Amino acid sequence: MGSSIGTGSIRLWDGDSIRMLKPVKNRRALLVKEGTISQINLFSEGIPFQGKEIDVLVRITVFSGYRYAKVEAYVLSDESVQLVSGLNYNPNVKVVENEDNIISWGNHNSNTEVEVGAALILQESRF
Repeated sequence: MGSSIGTGSIRLWDGDSIRMLKPVKNRRALLVKEGTISQINLFSEGIPFQGKEIDVLVRITVFSGYRYAKVEAYVLSDESVQLVSGLNYNPNVKVVENEDNIISWGNHNSNTEVEVGAALILQESRF
């Protein structure tokens, strides 16, 4: 992957480059299991960004019996921040881009018949 962002990973965009969620003043995780879901909440607190400090929550939810995960990211500060995530783009992957989502799926490995998919869903109403 080199310097790319993995599918579902969350980073910050400073207008010119991608920044990781570090350094931080505090990082903690909370694992929750309720019914048919398991969830991990990753809190990154006190991230220096553009002269201010921000807090970010990344929530990953997996569902029993399904082969997918839901990744959500929330900025827990009053600052306006742009987040970046990754999707796979390679010759064996189909990509559909719409106004509020980007979907990629296909065979990511020529040694298997299994297709893998991912989607970014942009919820502008939350901005």
